[in-house]
Parts: sequence; structure tokens; C-alpha cells
Amino acid sequence: IDDVKPKDIHEAAANMLHGTYDLRSRDDLIDYQAGSCCNRWYDKLQLIVCSDGRAGINFEHSAIDGHTALRFVSDIFADNVVQFAQSITKTIYSNHDGMFPSIIQAEVKRESSSNSVIPKKLSFELPQKILDKIYFAETALSDQIVASETYVLEFTGYGKTLIVKNKMSPDSFVQLSMQLAHFRLYGKIVSQYEPVLTKGFYHGRTEAMRTATEKAATFCKTWMNPSATDEKKLESLREATVYHSSGIKDALTGKGIERHLFALKCIADKNNIATPDFFSSKAYGKLNHTILSTSNCGNPS
Repeated sequence: IDDVKPKDIHEAAANMLHGTYDLRSRDDLIDYQAGSCCNRWYDKLQLIVCSDGRAGINFEHSAIDGHTALRFVSDIFADNVVQFAQSITKTIYSNHDGMFPSIIQAEVKRESSSNSVIPKKLSFELPQKILDKIYFAETALSDQIVASETYVLEFTGYGKTLIVKNKMSPDSFVQLSMQLAHFRLYGKIVSQYEPVLTKGFYHGRTEAMRTATEKAATFCKTWMNPSATDEKKLESLREATVYHSSGIKDALTGKGIERHLFALKCIADKNNIATPDFFSSKAYGKLNHTILSTSNCGNPS
């Protein structure tokens, strides 16, 4: 629970990501960190609620994927909406839940007051060398926060309807747009990583889709070519989106290669087995040097 009240969506996103930086001084303390950055635990899944009710999640990625946390959040969000709908319809409809059934079917058992556990504050006696390390970690984090900028883009020019009406995949369209934006700024096609869910398989997590394909490069170069006609630009965009969507389908159905290759390399390294030159090649190194990481959540919650 944070005392922070973000003034806009950009500050709210930054607070969920790394917390706020707020250096203060008082009579007994000089330059102490009072920001919410001291209340972030990056090895856990942390629910963060601001003083104005805005909420978010910060979680350690190796244990779960983004869609797993998103499912959790979307259920909570949907249940709140349904509870509100139930509250205004239960007097009209005879059903206990009103017109709308509950999203989360879970029985809540309240503990009796006689068995309640009274919280007790734990006081830690830490040696000075540990306190020094905490201080230096705090200053290092503070430096990174001050050197970072978080900006949330909400594009309202058009959306999914227009893209689908033109027979293109919204995901492919947006992924290629981000590659084009980078190319427009720096004139380079760079490695772009989009995780694709493989939840259709037992213990499946993700496969990698690389947007930087030959079709994507042609699209970027054509789009930035002053002499290219609108028809040629649109044609290159369609070809690139179709090719991207095909790659997504392959990754989704277990036909990707990156997780397989990575697993082989890990097994070889663990067992001191020599790996083929391919794993130390310039091409493989460039592929795995991700410049753009562009996950698609695809959920309004």
C-alpha cells in the first residue's frame, strides 16, 4: 500500500514499475529516501495500491509469464464490475446475484474474532555493514530511477476495427509499426522479440517470434522511400503482416526454434559438451541481442 497519489497515467505506470524517488531531510536524518521505491520487492509478485485507488502488479518474471498475471488481474477487475452490476439489479431480480452471475466462484470463510491473529512488529538488529549495503543499493536504485523515463502512449487515432476491416492482424500491424518507428529514427532493422504463448502444451510457457524478418525490412525501407507510391507501401505492409502472422501461428503450435535451441545449449553447457559453431556465430548473437521487446497483452484490463 503506497501513500503515493500519481498525477497522471505516466506517473502511475512509473510507480508500479519502480516506485517514486523522494529524497528528504530532517533534523536527525540527512538525505533519506522517502519514496515508494523502498517498497518494491522484485523477487515476488507484489500487488500495489496507491492512495487514490489505482492499482497494479510488479512481479518476478522467471516464475510466471505476463498472461498469467494478467488472467489474475482480469478476473479481479471483472469481478468488481460484476459485483457492482449485482448491487443495482438484485432488488429487481429474484436471483441472489441479480441478473449477473459471479465471475469468481469461491466460498469465503471468515475467521472468528476469538481466533484472530494479532500482528506483531518484527524488529531486526542489523550490523553496520549490512546497513551500508542497503544504503548503497538504495542510492544505485535512485540513480536508475532518476535516469529513467516512463511514458504511456494511448493511441486514439484508430484501432482494431479499422485494421481488421482491412484484413490485417492487429498484433502484426502494431509489431511492425514499432519496428518501423525504430527504423525511422535510427535507420536500422533490429532484433525484436515478441513472446508467444504455448499454453496449449503441458507446462508450456512461451516461444519467441522475431519481427525483424526479410518482409519487415522490405516494408520499413519501402515505407520510408519518398518515391514509393501509397499502393506499394500498402502492399509491403500487407505482405509483412501476413508473414508475421504465419510466424506467430508456427510459434503458437510448437514449431518455433528458439526455445529448442536454447534448451540444447543449456544442456550442453551443463554437461560440458562442446556446442556447434552456430551458437557462437555473429548471426545467432545478433538474433539474441534484443533491442525491442514488444509483448502483446491483448486484454483491456
